[in-house]
Amino acid sequence: MPNTMTMQALDKKAVDVEQLATNFIDIISDCASLEDYTLRNAIQDRYPLAYWLMNTSFARLLRERSRNPQMFHKSTDPDIEWEMEVPGTVYTLEPKNDGADCCWTMPDFAKCADNVPAAMVCLKDCDKIFDTMVYDRLRIDNKGSLEGFAREGESVADVNRRIRHMWMAFYTMHTMILGTMATSDNITKPFHGLLEVLQSPAVISLAGGNLLAAFASLGCRIDVLGHDGGMFAVNPLIYTSIEAAVRPDENGNYPDGWSRGSDGRLRFHGIGFLDDKLVPVDMDALTGDVWYLDGEAVGAFLAYSVGEEYEVDFEFEELSKADGCGRFCHFLYNFGTVANNNANRLMVISNVPVSSACTEIADLAAIINPTTLVPEA
Repeated sequence: MPNTMTMQALDKKAVDVEQLATNFIDIISDCASLEDYTLRNAIQDRYPLAYWLMNTSFARLLRERSRNPQMFHKSTDPDIEWEMEVPGTVYTLEPKNDGADCCWTMPDFAKCADNVPAAMVCLKDCDKIFDTMVYDRLRIDNKGSLEGFAREGESVADVNRRIRHMWMAFYTMHTMILGTMATSDNITKPFHGLLEVLQSPAVISLAGGNLLAAFASLGCRIDVLGHDGGMFAVNPLIYTSIEAAVRPDENGNYPDGWSRGSDGRLRFHGIGFLDDKLVPVDMDALTGDVWYLDGEAVGAFLAYSVGEEYEVDFEFEELSKADGCGRFCHFLYNFGTVANNNANRLMVISNVPVSSACTEIADLAAIINPTTLVPEA
């Protein structure tokens, strides 16, 4: 059940969708006079990389230990409220032996662990009390149905609740992948996301101008480390570039280390590729990255499942008529982080050129790098 309380100011970290319901009624009114009520583009609500991150073996370890009081503590950094202790790795040091002793000596054990920021994300949706009552009464008819958003027979308030959770998922997933603690804009809030993890100097980065050579170099490290939980995350545009670069010879043999799986998609050293639009592509330079991620070493933690966020209702006592005689605000809250415990198991191939066959795409930037649920393109 949502918690209800009164507060004087909206949370400064929240994403504001205050005009959502009012704007939706206007759109539905316009659509009712049209012959086609379908959305212009597909809803951008698929997040394969984020869901992969939340279900790696390391992510499961984070969830299992997240209720341990020792895992969270207040930060001494004034810009960070809470930190989460990352489960460490244990290894043995070299024996202390000068070569003169008859016997070996027992080596010491060492532990490598770190703390990462745990950041809060939230979304707010406010309406005047009068508007809230009207929206609860209005029903969507067959002319107002909008696939993915509004269904016939629902109240506008029901539609608003669904869209609220869809937006929360959209913002959360973007922030989980592209967030850094120094980033704050209309889409991404300060968050220790995957991008910040991969920007660490400890993560190997290879130039992607010569794509096959970069993969060959990366393959050497994979052979040494092993890759039971590994995969490559790429933007679909960059996967197209890889397809163009990795061609079989006249005998049908692929370059060393490359093959195709039963699904027909490329694999490198037996490792598959995961397409996700959130892996960034620079639309000016027409380049993008390939991220190698090992699920045994990296994962995401969210305190509440997507769609089941901590929900709070706030009543604002603004009794003047100009303020609508009071407002009602819905907040959705979550907190979490992305963490890793072995930078050697993460690698980046940067500045991979977009295929020359895909250069006339500048006008599709809103779909390639979506910043809204249904981009205009």
